[in-house]
Amino acid sequence: MLLNEAPKCEEFFYEHNLDISTIPKSETVISQKYGYIKYSELNPEFEKLYNLEDDPLEKTNIAGNEDYIDVLNGYRQKLIILAEEAK
Repeated sequence: MLLNEAPKCEEFFYEHNLDISTIPKSETVISQKYGYIKYSELNPEFEKLYNLEDDPLEKTNIAGNEDYIDVLNGYRQKLIILAEEAK
């Protein structure tokens, strides 16, 4: 298969599970528009959501912004599905 024939990836999942004391473990879903990161081992659990089109340098975490609650919930679901698929 040639590179230009490869299917386009709409989003991808990755996880950081290494035991590094200065970097918390995380799971992430990235698409062209949004980046969602979940730090489930932190207490309390912590989430980040970035609009990558408007904020490509990820300076403003919009996870707590009520205007993005539907987007946040959608990425929470995507994370569950993609993490299960990755097992």
